[in-house]
Amino acid sequence: MSRCFASHIWSSFLGPLLIFDFFKLELHDWCKLNSKITSPLCYIPWYIIFTFTMWAIWLGCNSLIFVGKFIPYRTLKQNAIAHAIEFFFLSTVLLHQSPSYSLNYIRWSPTPFPYVTLNTNKSSLGNPSKSKAGGVARLANGAWL
Repeated sequence: MSRCFASHIWSSFLGPLLIFDFFKLELHDWCKLNSKITSPLCYIPWYIIFTFTMWAIWLGCNSLIFVGKFIPYRTLKQNAIAHAIEFFFLSTVLLHQSPSYSLNYIRWSPTPFPYVTLNTNKSSLGNPSKSKAGGVARLANGAWL
């Protein structure tokens, strides 16, 4: 993916007049500057949109290089905006709430005879992808099966 491709995404946020100065800094300084700008773009601070857009461009490059699938810049931009909005609203909601914690003790409770207690757990790396499941079973007297 070329700089030209990425510039389409950035110019769609900033417009063609602002894009000229946007790429004048060295990469490190450019990232540092844009990750500190708090001016909102549609109510979301620019540094959040900038960060998620960088991530979307990186994912788009990886998709093209490793999978051979080209993702249009409009799709990458939409994904970046959706993730930025989700992050912004979840982080601001959580900041304004006082945390409440409760301690819950979890223990095994026997079931009446002749029933068996079965505890299970599962995990997945994606859908579809590799997944695993497991479990343990106990009799009413606590003996493991």
